[in-house]
Amino acid sequence: SHFGNICVCCKERVKFVMTSVLQMQQDSALNSFIHAVDSAEEIAEGRRRRLAESLEFFPQEVFMALQSPGSASKNYLSARDLHTWLSQQHHYTCAFTVEDVAASMQQAADICGDMSYEGFLRMVLPSQANEEWLRDAVLRRGRFMARASVSDSSQLPVEVSVRLSHLFDHEIDSARQLQAHRRQLVELGVPAHVVSDFFAEATSAMPRAQREALWYRSNLARFHWSQYWPLLSPRVCITPFITETIKAHDWKDVPSPSGRSTRASSLDMSPRSPRSPALLPYPFSPRSALRAESPTLTSRLRLPVSPRSSREMDLPSPRSLSP
Repeated sequence: SHFGNICVCCKERVKFVMTSVLQMQQDSALNSFIHAVDSAEEIAEGRRRRLAESLEFFPQEVFMALQSPGSASKNYLSARDLHTWLSQQHHYTCAFTVEDVAASMQQAADICGDMSYEGFLRMVLPSQANEEWLRDAVLRRGRFMARASVSDSSQLPVEVSVRLSHLFDHEIDSARQLQAHRRQLVELGVPAHVVSDFFAEATSAMPRAQREALWYRSNLARFHWSQYWPLLSPRVCITPFITETIKAHDWKDVPSPSGRSTRASSLDMSPRSPRSPALLPYPFSPRSALRAESPTLTSRLRLPVSPRSSREMDLPSPRSLSP
């Protein structure tokens, strides 16, 4: 009947409007996510630079001071070690849990959630190409000017403790924020591969080291796509798709605090490695010419008009997304 046809047309129109609204929400969530990742990395880079500029900062000394006796015997730093150290800092008053600390360590930890000395260097040293001189100065300082090791975290210089706490505080806070963004993407039904394509297109104009730092922080390329979203437990071991193909090249001249190699149990986390796992699935050639870095956010990010600009496909509705 005529009335029935009108009802069908109304239903189709409502469905079209709802789909359009959902797509706009998905686009907005993707833009918010990439901006949050970029902002978090920019602030972290500034705090890493401040820490490295302290003449009292000796990486090996700090790494050993943060370790518990059990972790020191295995030459790694656990989330509980870092949580214990932060809890002992009188100037650190933020509320946080071991799980919060573990989430903040993910970008520099191994597949079991522990952080080797190489991962620690990646987390605390500046990663941008124009800061290479500062990284090298810190590493030379630690290699040739290291003082006697300490066993009590309270013996770290106050300046180092404060700047290190500021860095970890930001990492914990940004990990919480990015977790909220990821949760929103899941609720809106945005598939991981669409997030990846959108992220790759938005960062294509950046220098490789900066692109890689953002790639790690976004937690896009570390595990299989089925494991893209954050792990339920930081101790869950997952075999990454790059374990057998990636060999560590950078930091090879940096001795571990105990003199034993830690490379067998950790992935290559160097921001300068040409074969870093963050760049393997990248759709861009590492040999392509790098464009000059701009200090503004909008010039560093080349956001696509829509996440569907790189893939001619419609995003599924939240009901069609399996958890």
